[in-house]
Amino acid sequence: MDQVERDNWARIAAELEKSGVTESGFYQRAKAIADGKPDPLPTGPQGMLPSMDG
Repeated sequence: MDQVERDNWARIAAELEKSGVTESGFYQRAKAIADGKPDPLPTGPQGMLPSMDG
């Protein structure tokens, strides 16, 4: 992933934070990537984040 893509994820995370949407899998993915952590999106056959419903 290049810096432009990381910057885009950082903008997405910031906008979701402003909106108070910080419990979604999409926010958690954006935040992890923006913070330089590995992309938490599984690469398996499902291709989706697990449910965040406790």
